Amino acid sequence: MSRKASFILSGCGYLDGTEINEAVLLSLLCAQHDIEVDFYSVNEDVPVSCHSLSGEVPVNRLGTEARNMIEESSRIARREVFQVHTLDVDKYDILVLPGGYGAINNFSNFFSEHSEKTVYPSIQDIIYGFITAKKPIVSVCIAPLVVAVSLQGKVGGLTLTLGKDENRLLASVGAINKVCMADEFVYDQRNLIYSTPAFMESEDLALIYKGMNSMITSLVQNLSK
Repeated sequence: MSRKASFILSGCGYLDGTEINEAVLLSLLCAQHDIEVDFYSVNEDVPVSCHSLSGEVPVNRLGTEARNMIEESSRIARREVFQVHTLDVDKYDILVLPGGYGAINNFSNFFSEHSEKTVYPSIQDIIYGFITAKKPIVSVCIAPLVVAVSLQGKVGGLTLTLGKDENRLLASVGAINKVCMADEFVYDQRNLIYSTPAFMESEDLALIYKGMNSMITSLVQNLSK
């Protein structure tokens, strides 16, 4: 039975957008399990773009370099990337949120000085829409933090992973962090949320793939019950 997944990307490159390896591996795993994928992003510029090697903010003669999230995400998707506000929860079986710092920095104000932590409204609504529709959410690397901020005060007992989460980021928004290695995953059965730490815990691509593979295999098995 063919299923459909919606991916939400935040750009291209782990420092100011989507982590490319994670997005590609997740796309591959979906293809291996006959899951059709559509890509979505926000039609706005990356708040602060930076070089992936140096971390420096690129500046040209016109000022800071502007990078549109949809255009950057299309580098990964290699096809049309739709505007996130058009995502219809009813048309999809799975929501997938790859990591990369863009997921939290471009989609939320979590690391700002604002006392009230929020997520880009359309994305917050989509995440909550999948929860209320009882459809699974896959979140990888730093992306579980986006899920936690979106669901703060709306969902109880939210259990996710950022790996060791030594800075207690999830706890700061009322979620539970379950310690998890890169080759493992956490399944919040109550809320149908899958998460794995990926590059939050290791740069070993084989371990990261193992964790993702186990996670997607488990998700497909649960959907088939």
